[in-house]
Amino acid sequence: MENDGMEHNDAVQRNPRPQSVPPEYERLRFLAYQLWQARGCPFGSPDVDWFQAENQIRTDQEPPNPDTTIITVAKTIGSVLGSVASLLSPVGHCLSS
Repeated sequence: MENDGMEHNDAVQRNPRPQSVPPEYERLRFLAYQLWQARGCPFGSPDVDWFQAENQIRTDQEPPNPDTTIITVAKTIGSVLGSVASLLSPVGHCLSS
């Protein structure tokens, strides 16, 4: 009897997914699913959530850039100081010369 590949096809159809899925893939799949749900489960755009999940995981794994952290802190402090200064200065101060 010749082997026409039927046994292989039957095995693939009975067990279409591998037995063990890497945890990184499961994390990516779960995050993409959560993002899809947060968008209201739209039809026909799974790539959007998958790529966003990939970027989010990649960003979480990268070490923080100290320059970015310093800039963020400076912007926050500047914003807070500007708000405090505007509260402390008289309202007509800018209009009077």
